[in-house]
Amino acid sequence: MIDLVLGIIALSSLAMGWIRGLSPTVGALIGFALGLLIGRGVLAGMKLAGANELLDVIGPTGAFAVPFVLGLIGAAIGASWGRVLRDRIRSAAGRLVDAIGGAISGVVVFCLLVWVSAGWVRTTSLIEPNQWAADSVIVRALDGAAPVPSSQALGALGEALRFNGFPDVFSGQKEQIREVDAPNPEMVAVGKEAAQSVVKITAQAPACNSASEGTGWVYSDRYVATNAHVVAAAQQISVQVAGKGQALPAQVVGFNPTIDVAVLYVPSLKAPAMQRGEDLAVGADSVVVGFPEHGPYTISPSRVRERVIAEGKDIYGEKKAIRKVYSLRADVRPGNSGGPLIAANGRVSGMVFAKSQNDDATGYALTLKEIMPTLKAAEGTRGLVPTGKCTAKN
Repeated sequence: MIDLVLGIIALSSLAMGWIRGLSPTVGALIGFALGLLIGRGVLAGMKLAGANELLDVIGPTGAFAVPFVLGLIGAAIGASWGRVLRDRIRSAAGRLVDAIGGAISGVVVFCLLVWVSAGWVRTTSLIEPNQWAADSVIVRALDGAAPVPSSQALGALGEALRFNGFPDVFSGQKEQIREVDAPNPEMVAVGKEAAQSVVKITAQAPACNSASEGTGWVYSDRYVATNAHVVAAAQQISVQVAGKGQALPAQVVGFNPTIDVAVLYVPSLKAPAMQRGEDLAVGADSVVVGFPEHGPYTISPSRVRERVIAEGKDIYGEKKAIRKVYSLRADVRPGNSGGPLIAANGRVSGMVFAKSQNDDATGYALTLKEIMPTLKAAEGTRGLVPTGKCTAKN
């Protein structure tokens, strides 16, 4: 149904482009691009001026709106200039070329707007629109043609604005980063095999004026493990197996804000549970999987740097939290939170929960022994548990 609607809009865009001509359409595109650039400059200036509190208040959606509003203003100005140029075309041949170019550019503009709009939808917790975007053949085709999915591009902007939600791993304790060999690229195959047991989590927290996405993994029939900071204060939660298909409603039945572990019960979930493994040694091959930056299922080979007893803060940044964690040489980004750390034998050995604030090539995962008490306590239960208050980084 959504593709039928998009198809009608595409034909309308083609017709309108023919009528408007090439010059106004190109002018609008140039103006929109310049507006986006100015908007990003405004946001960067706000960060440099120390307006992080204001950015936190307006949230990711509000921050994204700044460049887009300026882009629309630029598009209106550019289109008006384009109409002036079009009025100067006198010959019939020139007007025909302008009309054909306008039709083509109209379709291009339609594709761009659909691509960006779908990406914005997937950075929110709106369940039905997310479902429409996931089911649309047109959206999938546009994502396939683009260098990266639009949700990932918008997610990267969110990360640049510091909307990461990661808890503090170390507080009053110096971070030590041990050098190890590069991750083993052959671990990609292990990550592929796990896809049907890994879910994309969307959580809406109206009280925090925010929405979040993260990763989870099936550890028992209809039970999903993830991070507490992914679902903190959430009132509506859904999961998608491998990040695709139907969004299934979920409820929180386990919540540990100190360790940063949560358990979801998903009544209609039909996905195989992952097998649990053993502790990993320093230098061991591993792989991190999940949905970073609101993107698709992503596989990132990793290697264990060391095992650490980390003294940090709980997800609210208030109380002391001592955790047993793996330090990883890995590409961990917002959205990976709650994803499984998988050993070379395909078994889960930990759960990703944070990244280094000093080194982009370092991430952190809770050990299996650290998270199992919460998982075991919640398994078999159906009753809702409180999901706490907004985190410091909601």
